[in-house]
Amino acid sequence: MNIQAIQEFLNTVFGISVSGIVLRIIAIAIVLFGCLLITIVTNRTIIPWYSRKRKLGKQAREYIIRAWSILMFFVAMYLVLRLSTIDYIFQSGDGKIKFAISSLALAGIVVCSFRVIRWLITQVFLRTYYSKYNVGIGAQFSFNQLVKYFLYVFAFFLAIQAMGLDVTLIWGAAAALLVGIGLGLQQTFNDILSGIIILFERPLKVGDIISVAGSAGIVTRVGYRTCELRTSDNKALVVPNSHITNNDLINWNFNDNIIRISIKVGVAYGTDTSLVKELLLQVVAEHPQVLEDPEPFVRFNDFGASSLDFEVYFWIKTKLDIGHTPSDLRFKIDEAFRKHSISIPFPQRDIWVRQNQLPTE
Repeated sequence: MNIQAIQEFLNTVFGISVSGIVLRIIAIAIVLFGCLLITIVTNRTIIPWYSRKRKLGKQAREYIIRAWSILMFFVAMYLVLRLSTIDYIFQSGDGKIKFAISSLALAGIVVCSFRVIRWLITQVFLRTYYSKYNVGIGAQFSFNQLVKYFLYVFAFFLAIQAMGLDVTLIWGAAAALLVGIGLGLQQTFNDILSGIIILFERPLKVGDIISVAGSAGIVTRVGYRTCELRTSDNKALVVPNSHITNNDLINWNFNDNIIRISIKVGVAYGTDTSLVKELLLQVVAEHPQVLEDPEPFVRFNDFGASSLDFEVYFWIKTKLDIGHTPSDLRFKIDEAFRKHSISIPFPQRDIWVRQNQLPTE
């Protein structure tokens, strides 16, 4: 703002002669009053209205009010410093480093602006996308964190540039540092990249039951570097993301929430095979965990060495303690077979001992 031009305008149009100091005081008062008015109006009307429209919680509403208030504070501080005569300029002896006090306020404006932008991206634009495509909570958290880190790094360099510092020196130092860190943390970066792949491909989400690297559990958190599982023993299992992307992954909930299980059983030769099939289907159908649709069925697999081999197939809803249902059914099958005098054979071997006779003299 050109104080001298304002002074000449008032003197020419209104015939008022006002000193530059008074004009600065008036301008500063107008700036402070304007920023305060904008803050109050925004916090009392616009943000509450938008919060009700988007059904935001109290915590989210307080966050955006606090971020907006801090932003307006830095805007007012920057304008006041630019209008006043206290905007001192710091400069190094060689002249390479030079920045004013108002540059610090400008850097604060950049950082706070990016905080507001991050909130708008994650809570407005991405929130609509998450609802439309039913993105899991873990994937939402991971992607929001990725956006936050990217914006904050970008805001940091913009703030440094706003302060008048040479960003190219910082970029060079950061590049050399990242090369050293990358060599020492190759596996960590591999896990982070694998986490980004999991985020976009979505082979799993929070609440899924998965088996990976010989372990099974419910996914409780999907992070950048690791995923957390809760096993059937109620233990927390932390799995690096690279193990998930590089190994075979079995997701029990990927398509739906039902899974097929089978129980193998052998009966003695000469047993009525139709009765065996009837008993197996009857036992399976009576269990409360077994689904009626799809319908259970029995296969006569083979004529074994010691038994007639059958296998009964059925479907149940996916759960972590899935082994209880087959165990219960084996008890019931054994009980039904005993009731109908059906024996379950075990392998038998006949051993012939031949005694070598020594020749007689």
